[in-house]
Amino acid sequence: MKIALKIHIMMLFSLSLFVTSAVVADEPQPAPTFEQAFQSGIQNFQAKKYALAIENFKQASVLEPESTANLTNWALAEFQQGQKALAVALLRKALALDPDFSTPKAALKFIEPQLEVKEIPHEILWTENMRSQFLQPVPLNVYLGLSVLFLFAGGWILLSYFGTRKRAFQNDQVLPNFPNIGSLMALGFVLCLFLSLAKIWDYQIPRGTVIDAKVSVMSAPEEKSVALFDLYGGLEVILKTSDSNWVQVSYPGALTGWVPKKSILPTSGKKTW
Repeated sequence: MKIALKIHIMMLFSLSLFVTSAVVADEPQPAPTFEQAFQSGIQNFQAKKYALAIENFKQASVLEPESTANLTNWALAEFQQGQKALAVALLRKALALDPDFSTPKAALKFIEPQLEVKEIPHEILWTENMRSQFLQPVPLNVYLGLSVLFLFAGGWILLSYFGTRKRAFQNDQVLPNFPNIGSLMALGFVLCLFLSLAKIWDYQIPRGTVIDAKVSVMSAPEEKSVALFDLYGGLEVILKTSDSNWVQVSYPGALTGWVPKKSILPTSGKKTW
């Protein structure tokens, strides 16, 4: 009798453990925070588990899409997996968010020369030259700061000159020479103000990077349309408009056409889709 009772109690205890474990197993696990996903990505990257690191960084990017540190580390993990074009796209996106961030600058300088095709035949536009030489390398706050500096310095010099000239005129004295430095300050103000406005305008232009090794640009948003030319991984394009699963792109100085959305990663400017 006692043995049977012990067996019965043990069976009930085992059953209760099974039910408890089943309930715990069915409970949904809390989603990781951005910091947890990011740190997991860093740990997997350091352990050279790049595929897992990429998944972690992707998860973190959903939670904080504008984290430049996450985008940069994600890019480096993609590069380790041989995805150079996607790495370039992610680095450009990070730099668009924070032009002063030195790490993506250095990484981009290292990876871009390794792209198979760096450009395609196109007309060289002065606007793109100005963008590459003056707008991209210099942060907006630098141009704004210089504009303010030139405005106050040039204004002070010119006001002092006109004050001295007025007193000399009233006292029948020799008028002072016009200060050339004031003219240079005024010219510097106009130039920096122009570059500031140009950079703000450039910020609004939606741009993206080709992340496929090669994609044909079509005349219409459908696969049966005529192929106009080819774009290659890492090339930057201007995004015009979108239609379902297609986006209209323009390679500066070349033709405009349609490519699948999955072939492009938007990197800067206002959202097209």
